[in-house]
Amino acid sequence: MNLGQTITKIRKERGLTQEEFAKEFNVTRQTISNWENSKSYPDLLTLVKISEDYGYSLDSMLKDDKDMTVAINRCIQMGRQLRERSKLTYVCMIIGSIGCIILGISSLLEADKMTSVFLWFALAIFNVVTLIKLIKQNKNVDNLENSVNTTKLSSKDVATIKQLNEYNMTSAAVKMIRIITGLGLYEAKVLYDEITKEES
Repeated sequence: MNLGQTITKIRKERGLTQEEFAKEFNVTRQTISNWENSKSYPDLLTLVKISEDYGYSLDSMLKDDKDMTVAINRCIQMGRQLRERSKLTYVCMIIGSIGCIILGISSLLEADKMTSVFLWFALAIFNVVTLIKLIKQNKNVDNLENSVNTTKLSSKDVATIKQLNEYNMTSAAVKMIRIITGLGLYEAKVLYDEITKEES
């Protein structure tokens, strides 16, 4: 049973119409219909709310829809690493800016040369250490992307993309290709067109 069928089962067990079910999650009846027909998926927060409100574990809701869980997992892993990289970048920018301001002020106030040299040296060491950390984080993200890239699209991925195409969910299919392969938007669209052309 896929996620859409599970949502239908939950709704029908409670004797709710699509309209009533939609009101509980602040979405439209059409959105519920799309979820139930696997034309789109609820976001993760909504899945958690459905799980809590109706006593279904997320595991039981997602376990048969492996393609969705794999895509979610890849997004989460890449998101975590990218978030860490951006945090470090912001911290470095702030500290580097403060260091430059201090050096500028100390030059204007004609502080002794030893203090200026020490500040420049400390700022240089900080920047080198930060650069090394950023390079390591980039390698981690690249390794994650390369592990996805080396597998390219598995037969399951291609089948999922073809299924998304059947439901006219082009943007979701292209997004999935971009996540899995690390391609840009244009390249992912070209690959999507190639995959769906095989179908026709």
